[in-house]
Amino acid sequence: GIDFGTTNTKVVIQETGSEKSWAIPFSNKKNNPYLLPSNIFLTKDIYTLDGGASCRINDLKLPLIKGSASNEHLDHVIAYIALVIRHARSWFLDNAAESFYGFEFEWFYKMGLPAENNDNKKLVSTYKSTLTNAVKLSLADQKQINQKEIDHLLESSIAEDISEYCDVHPEIQAQLEGYTKSDKWDSKRVKVMMVDIGGGTVDASIINVTRDGYEDKYNCLKTKVDSLGVYILHLKRLEWLEMSAQKSEHDTNKLLSEINSAKNLSGSLPIFPETVEDYISNVAWPEGFSIDNVFFNAFHSLIYTDIISDVKTRIDIKNLEQWKNLCFILCGGGSLHPLFNQIESDPNLDIVRLQKPSNIMADIPGEEYHRISVAYGLSFMEQGHFINASGIEPMKK
Repeated sequence: GIDFGTTNTKVVIQETGSEKSWAIPFSNKKNNPYLLPSNIFLTKDIYTLDGGASCRINDLKLPLIKGSASNEHLDHVIAYIALVIRHARSWFLDNAAESFYGFEFEWFYKMGLPAENNDNKKLVSTYKSTLTNAVKLSLADQKQINQKEIDHLLESSIAEDISEYCDVHPEIQAQLEGYTKSDKWDSKRVKVMMVDIGGGTVDASIINVTRDGYEDKYNCLKTKVDSLGVYILHLKRLEWLEMSAQKSEHDTNKLLSEINSAKNLSGSLPIFPETVEDYISNVAWPEGFSIDNVFFNAFHSLIYTDIISDVKTRIDIKNLEQWKNLCFILCGGGSLHPLFNQIESDPNLDIVRLQKPSNIMADIPGEEYHRISVAYGLSFMEQGHFINASGIEPMKK
């Protein structure tokens, strides 16, 4: 299961016979070694997962989602995912495979994409071909991936059709897969709102989860992705501080230089300040205005105006009781930030935090599990049936 995120990538491998799963570490960091920055490094035409800042290529995912990725950018993404797969497979074979002595593995690869994009057949096809090519590249004989040889390697490395071993699924479904398969799931609570706060985006959906025999159905009533992640919050704060400093009657050249330095360091920050007032000391803040409030209001509007109100008045208008105490799953790396946490005080929402399953080998505290929950859900061999919002007719009043 490969969770290719805007900011970080996570991988979980699950062996279906034993139902054991392993989160794959990418570093020796104590707080969460399972997060790999979604950057690739290109040095003298050779791709690697680490290197100097001048060789770093970031922002891998967004051009792919927007459909604006050039062929060169697709090569960067394919090489990145191929290196991720190589690392994950090698780690598993070195650290976990001895329990399966004498067996030969059949590998399947599943990658997530935003639920909002699951209706875009062209994008789904691009995602699947990107994953398939990455798997092919990961299996090539050469240890190094040379940018100039990618096309040649893809043509010559694998004779068999590997696409049947590769699939893509909505990230929201993947997170719910892990939850609905756990003993924490109350199947009587059909309606779930899931809000995944990442670095660049907030992915919000309302889903009715129903069971048809042995198959779970994920009926997506409404989904929307917006650029309201915690990294964007940080950049908006810096932009506002910069604009305010430029308008100041005082000499702010040193301050402007430091704000610019902060912008350049943004991509490597492990955490972000709690409030905008934590950025600068000895300054008078405006009364009655806060850039933090503006940002939170946009986040709140995404949840209530764009999603809940629309579903309530147009798509699922019966049984208004279901909107009281709505099961609300808050997850993603940005969900622990105090600004987004304010939503937890809403009395209409029953906030649920995803809990670490007993069958996953991951040396992280329970409150950090949600960050690898998409990869865990993708690692299941059997995935439920996801029904896009476009396939659900509005109710007649």
